[in-house]
Amino acid sequence: MYSLTTGGASNEERQTYYQQKIDGLYQDVFGFMSWQLLLPFIAHGVQQLSCEQRANLLKTYEQHLLNSVVNKQ
Repeated sequence: MYSLTTGGASNEERQTYYQQKIDGLYQDVFGFMSWQLLLPFIAHGVQQLSCEQRANLLKTYEQHLLNSVVNKQ
């Protein structure tokens, strides 16, 4: 698992751009090494979110990790 920041993608087009870059990285680097890949979790524009929205995002991330890692074992 790795973590990265995409900055503040301001619209859906930019979010799609970053998603494609990350998908490519997954396949090019980790796929080449035959690593098992987890679905990425991307949070765009976090710096523009309210505290409540960030808290909800963290809950969503927690659920993503539980579904991707804990429940797969």
